[in-house]
Amino acid sequence: EKATSPDKAAAPEPEPEGPFVPRYVWARQLFTEHEVTPAADVELVWKKPDEAALREFLIGRMGFNAERVEGALKKLNAAQGQRTQRRLDSFFKVLPKPAGAGAKKRKAEPAKKPAAKKKAAPKRPAP
Repeated sequence: EKATSPDKAAAPEPEPEGPFVPRYVWARQLFTEHEVTPAADVELVWKKPDEAALREFLIGRMGFNAERVEGALKKLNAAQGQRTQRRLDSFFKVLPKPAGAGAKKRKAEPAKKPAAKKKAAPKRPAP
């Protein structure tokens, strides 16, 4: 048996279904025949994050920049007391039109008179 680290979940090995099963068939089965935990069995509770454990994991194990991790933790703590979801229109600002913005538009060109038709040159007789 292979020894696996507890941090990585081992993917189940494909079950043999004959002499040869392509990997894409196994990958498809992971999506179509996956295990589902009923929602009634799951209870999600949002708590304050364990900052010491996050620092140790991100900086110590994963090699992230300490200053960036500290900045992200400050943002995370600031976001804890806020609303969970913002309205879509809060991402956009409608700026007022500056005064005289309409004067910059190009004026419509006046309608042109149709060009006078030229008289056709008289036809020459065929030789």
